[in-house]
Amino acid sequence: MTEQLPPPDPNQDVGTNTSTTQNTSSLVLEPLKPLGQRIFFFQPSETHVIRPERWVIPTLRPYYKIGDDEEVHERRRRAIQLAIKGLGMMSLENASHPTRSQYKTRVLKDYFSMLDRFLTNFKVTETKPGDSRNNKTVYTFSASEFHELASEMEELLNVHDIVRALRLKGRRVPEIPYWPEGSVGTDYFSVNDIEIIALAYRISVEQFLLQVDEVYDFEKGDVRRDNTSSRTRSPVRTGADPGSISALLRESRIRMLTTASRQQPTSHVPLARNPRISELFENGGKRDAPPHRNTSKPVSNGDPDPDDPDPSDDDRSGRDSRGDRRNRGSDRRNQENRSNREDGKEVETNFNSKYTFDQKLKHDSVPQWDGNTESIIRWLSKVNDLASYSPAVNQQLGSIVPRRLQGKAEIWYFSIPLGKR
Repeated sequence: MTEQLPPPDPNQDVGTNTSTTQNTSSLVLEPLKPLGQRIFFFQPSETHVIRPERWVIPTLRPYYKIGDDEEVHERRRRAIQLAIKGLGMMSLENASHPTRSQYKTRVLKDYFSMLDRFLTNFKVTETKPGDSRNNKTVYTFSASEFHELASEMEELLNVHDIVRALRLKGRRVPEIPYWPEGSVGTDYFSVNDIEIIALAYRISVEQFLLQVDEVYDFEKGDVRRDNTSSRTRSPVRTGADPGSISALLRESRIRMLTTASRQQPTSHVPLARNPRISELFENGGKRDAPPHRNTSKPVSNGDPDPDDPDPSDDDRSGRDSRGDRRNRGSDRRNQENRSNREDGKEVETNFNSKYTFDQKLKHDSVPQWDGNTESIIRWLSKVNDLASYSPAVNQQLGSIVPRRLQGKAEIWYFSIPLGKR
């Protein structure tokens, strides 16, 4: 690739360009090379001149815009394999691509537009200006645009209905995609390395948005239903900017908070407290309650007397042929839980843990370290960020981190006696 990369025509709309060669006619890309065991990055000083440039790398464009350009598709596949091997991001393997219609979906398209804008605005500098023999041109992206995109994705996970929909459909709450290597806006990379790193980030963001889109209807601002019917809601006025990409999400959160404020909490289990949980079942109250809801009925004055006849209790609501309550064991557990709460003990439920950690699927979320002392601070910062999610994640990291050590770090760790590791 040439040392100096000319920017595309600033009057051209990069986001709507459907050609695979426009804006890149003067851009010479060399064949991709594997990422080094120690990825080179450069941090400029105050004396270095930083210049903004806006141009397009074909592999970083939306997948549907690549069209039938097999050369770009092949280069993209090559970059993905290099990212899997060099960055350890196994989640990139066989990742699905957003369709053209998903890119055009109201609200959702704004996230993709932010991603496209981020991946076309570069900051460029020279490692040794004036030294034609040893000088290298290095690149990074805008830190402010990265933070803007990350903040908007974090806003999605703050919407109660989205997190609830993920859990009710058996999905894990996805993590905010992280920048795979170095720090955005601070660490500058060669054009070969930044193309691979940026493509890995693009796919991670797309997968995050697709996971949310599978359970949350951005058009309706509501949880997706398995059937075609949907709840009708009265419009709620909000002070959010109508042009904001989070306006519908904020409306949803306001509706949730308004509903919750009008109700008296009746249980320490969040699922039982949700006023809309009955909508999970086709016939609502006409069906028998599932086993996990037998203990959700509030009792104002302690446990009911088992000898006191209750006209509402028939064979369908909890009595067997001998007249005993089938959920008496659940009542005893409720009494023990209330006793524990009075003693200041905390009763754990299946809904207290916000984050889950699956070693097999999330192995690549833990960054690698090869023993380089210059990068240990950045590596420890990433690991500490993961550990702060929850005590469960913190504990799981103990078995994951050793597997992410490479080179000298791996040799050092496994040379320690097993009892001291």
